[in-house]
Amino acid sequence: MLGRIAIGSILIALFLGFQLLRPPAKKLPTADATAKPLVPATKTEPELLIAVPEKTVLYRAANGHFLTDAMVDNQTVRFIVDTGATSVALTMADAQRIGIPFDPAEFRVIGRGASGDVHGTMVKLHSLKVGDHEIRDVEAAIVAEGLDISLLGQSWLSRIGTVQISGDVMTLG
Repeated sequence: MLGRIAIGSILIALFLGFQLLRPPAKKLPTADATAKPLVPATKTEPELLIAVPEKTVLYRAANGHFLTDAMVDNQTVRFIVDTGATSVALTMADAQRIGIPFDPAEFRVIGRGASGDVHGTMVKLHSLKVGDHEIRDVEAAIVAEGLDISLLGQSWLSRIGTVQISGDVMTLG
């Protein structure tokens, strides 16, 4: 339990540190008449994703994080967007559901967190899509322990163009 709290604390600290180093975000462009209107998230609506031409907009959930559902190899996976994570990290449950072959007996140290070594295995995802942004051949890790939800990290985020955060709005693309 303490390991999960420590890993979560490190991830939050990395996320906040990354945000402090970023230049101020530019104002979001106004959507054209064919785009869906921007609607603020509510407590009963923890995640709202709106695709504007060439942009994907996420709203901060009540827990303070940006969450999204993504298509990974044609399966839906729930992610927390983690701009401080080096790569996409899948829980073992998500990896099994997607059908990614792996053997926990072959897990090795793939990183280091606040609670020590992180064990898992590296894989390549054929496709990962959020909104209109689909990236192929995405490097990812399957993590043995410490994740309650999969992480959408830089191995995907760095390939979509821009990531901007302004208040409670994250714009991808």
